[in-house]
Amino acid sequence: MKKITKKTSNIILFSCLVILISTGLATVLLLPIPFGLFFNIVFYAFLTSLLIIIAYLCFRLFKSKKRWVRISGILTSTISLCISLLIIITLIDIRILVHQGLPPSPTGEEWIEDVDYLAEKMETMHPGLFSMVSRDEFYQARDELKKNIPNLRETQIMAGIYKLVALPNDAHTFPNIFSVDLDWHLYPFELYCFEDGLYVTNTGRRHKKLIGPRLVKIETTSADDLYDQMSKFLGSENEYGKMNRSGLVISEWLMGEGIIDHPKKVSFTFQDDTGKIETIQSDPVHYLRYFYWTMMKKVDNPISPAIPNDRKDNYWFEYQANTKTLYFQFNQTIIQKNRPIPEFVSEFTEAVSKHDIDRCVIDIRNNGGGDYIGIIPPLVEMISENQKINQHGKLFVILSRRTFSGGVVFANYLRQKTRAVFVGEPSSQGPNFYATPQPVVLPNSKTNVMISTFSLQSGFENDPRIAMHPDIHTEYTYDDFHEDRDPAMEAILNYQTASELTPTNTIINPATYTGRYKLSPYQVLEVDQGNEHLAFKISDFYELSFFHIHSFLDSDEKDSFTTTIPGVELSFDRNSDG
Repeated sequence: MKKITKKTSNIILFSCLVILISTGLATVLLLPIPFGLFFNIVFYAFLTSLLIIIAYLCFRLFKSKKRWVRISGILTSTISLCISLLIIITLIDIRILVHQGLPPSPTGEEWIEDVDYLAEKMETMHPGLFSMVSRDEFYQARDELKKNIPNLRETQIMAGIYKLVALPNDAHTFPNIFSVDLDWHLYPFELYCFEDGLYVTNTGRRHKKLIGPRLVKIETTSADDLYDQMSKFLGSENEYGKMNRSGLVISEWLMGEGIIDHPKKVSFTFQDDTGKIETIQSDPVHYLRYFYWTMMKKVDNPISPAIPNDRKDNYWFEYQANTKTLYFQFNQTIIQKNRPIPEFVSEFTEAVSKHDIDRCVIDIRNNGGGDYIGIIPPLVEMISENQKINQHGKLFVILSRRTFSGGVVFANYLRQKTRAVFVGEPSSQGPNFYATPQPVVLPNSKTNVMISTFSLQSGFENDPRIAMHPDIHTEYTYDDFHEDRDPAMEAILNYQTASELTPTNTIINPATYTGRYKLSPYQVLEVDQGNEHLAFKISDFYELSFFHIHSFLDSDEKDSFTTTIPGVELSFDRNSDG
């Protein structure tokens, strides 16, 4: 009987090992899209077989006659039990771990306290809250939410809080999407707002056929109305920033706006290019899985800008010999551990020196920012001081709606110090914006939001721009995405040098204008004459400043000059003796 029991247990152990290995490999293979029935079956089979094997090993250790083996069995069992409980709790609701108990369920009065607390924190922490929304409008929205709380469901209250956070239209003030206890649920579609409509660019395995048709409506709400209603949740300085933010498929927000009544079996209607209409029903997936799918999982560097994931490399370049193009893709203003900036600058400079180059392209379409110190100044210096590439018609910068924060700072730096032609679509921010967000946790609901605490100025103080606009706007359609076309690169390859500011020698008495001028208490403007034409530069006393600006000058009229920086002109006032 013992032999049979041992034989049976060995068969069970062997079977579990086979299941563990096969389901483990399958889980890894299916991980790029971590949801759907098939993934769930494989994943839970892997966990179950792992727990059975651990339990069996612990049992064998307990049966040993050696004391130290039994003690190790106790330790192993205790550790395994703790890990098993953590896995089970995480799968049930990760907020139990975060809050060390059941997630809070505030009363109406406690929700009102949270709303007041949030409004107070936004006003005290934000350096310019009422520069973007009027005080009356902000507090009217707060009071309206507080008044309605007794009649709202929890999802509607949360939606109201997120709309209040988005009201100032500051993209660095937002729900803390990096918080592990965020209990959102999203439908397994990745939508992109192309020039010709909203299309699915990625989806779960069950609905792969939806990549291609255009989204027409959710339940009874049209795609256009859906975008208008969801925009209330998307704090951003301009329309391109709103288009970049993914908020159209969050079930809690859809319920908060009354677009859907419940999260399960929601109807999505699509239309293909032949006009055929198809409606499917879908259930949402938890935010953590969706977040991994669309953000944490890195993708290949050259993939379409419609794909939101981070690229594998923060910065890289290649020489494309067939078009004599040096292509530099700058994806994050974060120093890459395996490629220090001095090493990268050296490699790039060497590539410029040894290749026959018709154009240099700097692609910052995917650059969502990071930390500019230690990375942007040396890269800008590398580009601006290399006369082989810093030429009009030879240096190009590609922008998009995903160019954000540090990416915008880099773009404006290039605008101020190089003769680059900008191509693509407007960025999601202008050169001056609020940044350095800090977390705020509401006391009762434990809702976690981020609030800007710093005013970052990378342009002139009175610069009114809310976006970096390209010199050449290129549209990106779904057909471009589907057929892997890049309209921005096509525009660059077909670019014919147009008339631009060309320094002339017609300025009378250029020495009259040369010299150093006090621009502000901490800035100096210097005009000099080099290579037979006038140029100006602005500097201050901080090595990493954004105001180390350089431009050529050309005379429109006496004492007035245009520059290579859009919107910037210089004029000189003469005194009584001329």
